[in-house]
Amino acid sequence: MEQAKFWVEIIAALTVPICFVAVIIHRVRQDMGMGYRAIQFLALGAALPIVLILGLEKVIEAGTIGTLLGAVLGYVFSTSARQSKDS
Repeated sequence: MEQAKFWVEIIAALTVPICFVAVIIHRVRQDMGMGYRAIQFLALGAALPIVLILGLEKVIEAGTIGTLLGAVLGYVFSTSARQSKDS
């Protein structure tokens, strides 16, 4: 069980830099700047794995994890709905 938790944490930790590199490569190849959607994606790509790792290490409690995930996802989806409605 401990080894499975270790590998989940390693994969989650590697997700953060992979996310950043993927966004930078995409933006450079498409000759685009850092837009609002890219920043949202980076925030999700960094926040969710960090919350997962902190939860697995019992640094934060289950209720706090749910609150953090709800806040992050609520913010992302509410702003994306508002953006698509304005366009």
